[in-house]
Amino acid sequence: MMGVMRHCALALAAMATPVFADQQVVPSGYVLSQFETIYEEVGNIWRYRYQSDGLTLESYEDVADDFLHLCEAYILPSMIANGQNAEQIVISIADREVPFGATDPDAVQFFEAFSVEDATCIWENF
Repeated sequence: MMGVMRHCALALAAMATPVFADQQVVPSGYVLSQFETIYEEVGNIWRYRYQSDGLTLESYEDVADDFLHLCEAYILPSMIANGQNAEQIVISIADREVPFGATDPDAVQFFEAFSVEDATCIWENF
């Protein structure tokens, strides 16, 4: 797909439990596996897609703070270190890998978007 670039997972975070390079343990305690990163040239949008077992529709309150944590602790520092920038970062957390743009009525998926200003993630309510 033209204008779509996928890149490698974020660097391994030092954790007491074994965590692979494409996984992060977030404030909620969930272990998130990053399964896809998509760059959209139009709008300079980066999409970071994560999966975690055990999510339910009631899990949003548990993972709500994880979005900002992912943006500030992992995504934005990695982008800056790699000389990348973004107008917007969209993070999704789902209970299963759903192909981008596809619908799965059985899947639990949560999305949050952040604009980037002065190397800071700013939550956008959409």
